[in-house]
Amino acid sequence: MNAPKNIIDIINSNKTSLGDNPAIPPELNEKFLVFLVNEHYNNIAEQFSHIDINELSNELSKTITECRRYELQNRQALEQLCMELTNEIFGIPNGTIMIDMKLVDKVDAKQERLVPESTIDYSFDNIEDMKNLTNEIYKRRLLNALIIGAATYYAENISFYTNELNHIDPILPKLYEKILAINSLLIFHTKQYKNGSRTDGGKVDVYLSNPETPVRIKAEGIMFPILLEETIKGLLELSISHGLPESREKAEYVTSKSDFKLAEIWDQRLGLPLWNRIINIMENIGEDPLEVGLNFLFMEISKLKPSHFNTVMQEVFANTKAGHSIMKKMSDKIHYEKERDEFDDYMLQQDDDNQYPLNDGDFSSDELINDDLCATNILDETDY
Repeated sequence: MNAPKNIIDIINSNKTSLGDNPAIPPELNEKFLVFLVNEHYNNIAEQFSHIDINELSNELSKTITECRRYELQNRQALEQLCMELTNEIFGIPNGTIMIDMKLVDKVDAKQERLVPESTIDYSFDNIEDMKNLTNEIYKRRLLNALIIGAATYYAENISFYTNELNHIDPILPKLYEKILAINSLLIFHTKQYKNGSRTDGGKVDVYLSNPETPVRIKAEGIMFPILLEETIKGLLELSISHGLPESREKAEYVTSKSDFKLAEIWDQRLGLPLWNRIINIMENIGEDPLEVGLNFLFMEISKLKPSHFNTVMQEVFANTKAGHSIMKKMSDKIHYEKERDEFDDYMLQQDDDNQYPLNDGDFSSDELINDDLCATNILDETDY
């Protein structure tokens, strides 16, 4: 079963959150993203005997209400489980990052940037600078989608933490599975919000103060899987910040154009099938992204210059022999560096003058990426 026609039409017109992205492989018989989304949608639809959108929407609402009733009795245990799973995925050394994760009744996302900012006052150095920053925006848009894809992949893999959930309340795994299955289908039948008055199921904020204070991540979610997903997203957002331009002004321009709320629905639709392509290659070369390190993997990909980034990602998404070789070399190099150095010493020594915008206020790259979470200079992009 193919995805809804309006979804395919939008993809064909390049009006998704990725636009006419140069990191997407060229089309053969049809656009690569059309093929990918149809395949993904069909895999989801096969879980249902019949599809009635209104019926499924009502069933989703009822099941969420029931689920939150059970969660209310176990919030502290579920928040603790979220912390344990996050540490299991990322291996965060003690005291390096403060993570505040809360199950809440309601998430207010009205303060988030809804659409790309208008930057009519921005002054480019020259036409080449304009072209370069456009490519940086395309690159970051794809990375944002991949982050959502990876976070969804691990947070919604209930089997990853079923045993732990059974100790909290054995009814929760089945409720989560039902909710996530319905929701994965309905995101292809959901209209985008057109104004800023709304609430969301989850959000994550990253707070940076000074070099003496650890990075703080504040994640909220109305249900456990959403809370876990938002926490993973926050940590991966730290990783890809290494890929921003060194100039603070240029980095702010890129994020103002690429980080916005209305992109998320399309990032959800495209991010997971794109991440699955990476998972497939990693499996084929005998690697597990969690063993390699999600944060290291995202950081190294993000550090590629846009032109090389586009070539690398096309090879990876197209599942070519070159794509396999690239991911193998990247994984081997990360393993080598992790074995050579103790984790606490395996970090990028950034120039204190480098600036990266993530939130308001001035902060250096050392403040942005805690040295105990991500390493840099693992790979020279000329190696692949």
